[in-house]
Parts: sequence; C-alpha cells; structure tokens
Amino acid sequence: MSNNKRDWLETWEVLWKSLVLGIVMPLIGTWLVYYHNREALGLQLQSQDAALKAQIENQQALAKAQRQISEAQLALGLLPNILKGSGDERRLALMILSSVAPSTAERVSEILLAHSESQADRSFIGRIVETSRVNTQEQEFWDRLTTARKYMQDKTFDAYAYRAYLEAYRIIPGRFRKMVDDQKVRQADRYYVASEFDAAAQQMDKAFEHVRP
Repeated sequence: MSNNKRDWLETWEVLWKSLVLGIVMPLIGTWLVYYHNREALGLQLQSQDAALKAQIENQQALAKAQRQISEAQLALGLLPNILKGSGDERRLALMILSSVAPSTAERVSEILLAHSESQADRSFIGRIVETSRVNTQEQEFWDRLTTARKYMQDKTFDAYAYRAYLEAYRIIPGRFRKMVDDQKVRQADRYYVASEFDAAAQQMDKAFEHVRP
C-alpha cells in the first residue's frame, strides 16, 4: 500500500471515530443530566421549584445534545468532500462546517492539520480552526444567555439567573461587547453580594437587554 493511501485511510479512520463520538457522547451526557434530575425530583417531589429547575436544565441539555448530534451528522455528510474532494470542494466544505457546526469543524480541522503536508492547506485549515473557535465561543455564550433568560421567567430562580448571566458576561464575544451595560453588571454584582437576588437578576437582565441574535 502506498504511503499516500495509507495516510488517507488513517485520516479517514481518525475523523470517523471522532465524529461518531460526537454523536454518542451528547446522548450519554443528556441521559446523565436527565437521570440526575430524575433522582433529584424523586427526593424532592414536594418542591415545585426543584421540578421547574430540573425541567429547564433538561430542556437545555436536550437542545445542546440535539445540536451536537446534528453537527456530527453534517460533518459525516461533508466528510467525502473534505477528504476526497478537490481543493475548492474541501475548502467550501470546511467553511460550511465552521459556520454551522463550529465545535465539530474545529475538531475535524485540527485532525486535518496534523495530517496535511501542503503549506497552503495548512494555512487555510489554520484559519478555519481560529474561525471555528470564535464561532464555538458564540454558541457557548448564547447557551448561557438563553439559560439565564429562562431562569428569569420564574422569580424563584433569581440567583440562578444572575449566575447564568455572569457566566455569559465572562465569555461575551467581542462583537457583542458594546451591547452590554457594564455599569448595570457592576450594580448587579453589588446586589448579589448583599443577597438581594431579585435586584441582581433584574439588573443583569437590563444589562443584556440589547443583546439579541
């Protein structure tokens, strides 16, 4: 077997295993979250608050798992173009993957980078890795912001809402930075330290009110 063919088969095998894990692991993670919340609810059936919190967490975990599975399925569909397509077909496939499934694109691109010998390919794939990282950060930011806004729907979860907003604030992408009112965030911090959780959550909500998809 020629070295080129052997390298191609090794790359295909590594990518295939990586993408299959991208489907299996989210399913396992979702099941673990669901099982944990089911156990918690079994111990706290008298608590409506616990049930609502578990419902929010289950919904978010399921949505994230569905997205990760869709990303891995898309990557599997694009894999022939990535590995066997022409230069233009490979670049287009990676650009699509980076836009729609950035975390998967980053993983795939890093594997390709390790097996690529062409300087032009390495340069392009390197840019895809960086772009994918930025897009992944945005996805994580929106996940946290969505969770915070869901918690805001019930006054019982003011402290959770504040903390979810704070997590979003800490990883806010640069292009959204000016949309957030830092003064309100600092005020929210002071309210939280004083255990005024309702005011803290309200201030955070106002700080992020102009941040929309």
